[in-house]
Amino acid sequence: MLAHRRSVAPSARFAVGTAEALPFASGSFDLVAAAGSLDYADLPSALAEVARVLTPDGTFLLYDYSKGRCSPAADALATWFTSFEQRFPSPAGRRPPAVPGLPLAGAGLRLLDRVDVEVSVPMTFDGYLRYVLGEVNVASAIARGADSAEEAGDWCRRTLAEVFPAGELTVVFRGYLATLARADPCDVSEGVWG
Repeated sequence: MLAHRRSVAPSARFAVGTAEALPFASGSFDLVAAAGSLDYADLPSALAEVARVLTPDGTFLLYDYSKGRCSPAADALATWFTSFEQRFPSPAGRRPPAVPGLPLAGAGLRLLDRVDVEVSVPMTFDGYLRYVLGEVNVASAIARGADSAEEAGDWCRRTLAEVFPAGELTVVFRGYLATLARADPCDVSEGVWG
């Protein structure tokens, strides 16, 4: 992400850190967002850090989407994606957080709302190919020497061709959006402190 920062957000400032030790002062942000980034974090520590850097009235948006593995138009994409995951397994250690089971009480956060979302995206063959080659599964396979970038690209290009016979397919991404805030230490009705 940092490699593309100047083209995506040329006037933004970026910092490198971990979710468990955010490099910012307490009460620095009105909004903190995490999009699939807590999958590898120590949740109690990371959530406590989010609460620490939020302003008292700040909002924490936690959201994530599943991989684009299905299409309402055909089952071929789901079948292909299963073979993709067999060829390029997810790296070890990934633990997507379940919102209802988040350790909010000890972190000083409370859940305000959670909604399920579904986004349908028309994608071309080339667009979907770029998407899957950017998945962490592929990067992990390349990093451990199981495939080269060229081999991964060739395999995906060759096997995906029959899934996109018309050149475009609608891909469904399912996910959730959770809205959280700092817990009020005086409000024991939330069950946060009592």
